Amino acid sequence: MADVFEGSHTEGEIKPQSEVRALAARLVEPKALIKAPQVMMILATDLAFL
Repeated sequence: MADVFEGSHTEGEIKPQSEVRALAARLVEPKALIKAPQVMMILATDLAFL
């Protein structure tokens, strides 16, 4: 999936909708949800300094 977003995908047709759905599915997995508070803290502190 990273190849699609980086533009280095060379095999077959790119289906953006399926790639975005796969990314969304990974974001709601338990291992990603556990890290959500850490990500929010990083975003909040980085944006506060802008």
